[in-house]
Amino acid sequence: LENLQPIGVFKVRGGVNLAASLPEADRQRGIVGASTGNHGQSLAYAAKLVGMRCVIAMPEESNPLKVESMRALGAEVEFHGGDFEEARLWAEEFSSREGMRYVHHVNAPELMAGVATISLEIVEDLPGVDAIIAPVGGGSGTRLFAEDPADGSITFYGEAAGYRETANFGAAASEVTFGIYEKSPSSSDATDFVAQLFSTKGLANSAPIVGPIVINEIMYNPLGDAVPQAGEDGIEFIELLNISSSTVDVGGWTISSAFNYSFQTGLTIPAGGYLLLVSDDPAGFRAEHNIPIATPVLRYRGRLDNGGENIRLNMPGDEEPDGFVPAILVDRVNYDDTFPWPVESDGTGRSLSRFISSDYGNDVANWLPSGTELVVGS
Repeated sequence: LENLQPIGVFKVRGGVNLAASLPEADRQRGIVGASTGNHGQSLAYAAKLVGMRCVIAMPEESNPLKVESMRALGAEVEFHGGDFEEARLWAEEFSSREGMRYVHHVNAPELMAGVATISLEIVEDLPGVDAIIAPVGGGSGTRLFAEDPADGSITFYGEAAGYRETANFGAAASEVTFGIYEKSPSSSDATDFVAQLFSTKGLANSAPIVGPIVINEIMYNPLGDAVPQAGEDGIEFIELLNISSSTVDVGGWTISSAFNYSFQTGLTIPAGGYLLLVSDDPAGFRAEHNIPIATPVLRYRGRLDNGGENIRLNMPGDEEPDGFVPAILVDRVNYDDTFPWPVESDGTGRSLSRFISSDYGNDVANWLPSGTELVVGS
């Protein structure tokens, strides 16, 4: 039973084989991986066995039990991004910068050879086995063999392979399904996998859930962004809008991007109301732009990326039995400073403005450059 392995899953086979196969020079430099759990635990366990450094990149809001397991095994855990892909990109860049070995979660040859040992054990322990039924996730470790009944020889036919479609998605509210949403033809990525308004089993997918709070305006590269000076704006901002008909309590909600921000307990946005996050001087920003006193203006630490950023607005889900509270994606915008995104919003003093607030947000067709006269929070 693979649940009796040291970390409770079969992936430890891959990590141990990798650690045993590494040249001493690679062991001295250490290994880096990206994971949401089992792959990271495998690398951490294996690194501990041979005494090498192990750094694991994980998405923010990862399961704390997995995090503590890796740390208990001696791994350094770094949180980056709102999903696995963002954590993976950071891990690859970090490994290149530090000269450490990056270990892909599926495609590292040593991992594949290690996890494949389960197949060899099966045919060794059960020489007459008729079939092996294996669930396939990423596909690592699933191999096809056949035994010749005449002489008992084993033939390896390769990996279980074929067409495969994958989709990344995070936590969901109870009874919410996910489905493919086709974006406008001008979008560089044609589809998103989104939470749906209702289940559509056997039917065309429904529209995505939008709101109740949306990212409505983004100033990512204001005038004077490099060196803010008097008389120049130099202040980034993200404007949130409540598109629902009810007041929304956003206490415990988070923004994740180049910076992370958590909203304080008890903070609310009224129906049709706004909230502004600014990079500097909330009082001065309010006065300069005549923002109503009823609109909260809050300061965040950090800067948005002038070259593009994936901004995510998250709300806390229901607490799970182990105490973990998942972050449920409410809205996201993966903007860019190149066409087809509005280049007029890149360093000109004009922001990105959502065209129709109630329409899906992560689609370039729903974003326009703001007018030359900046109006925010009203």
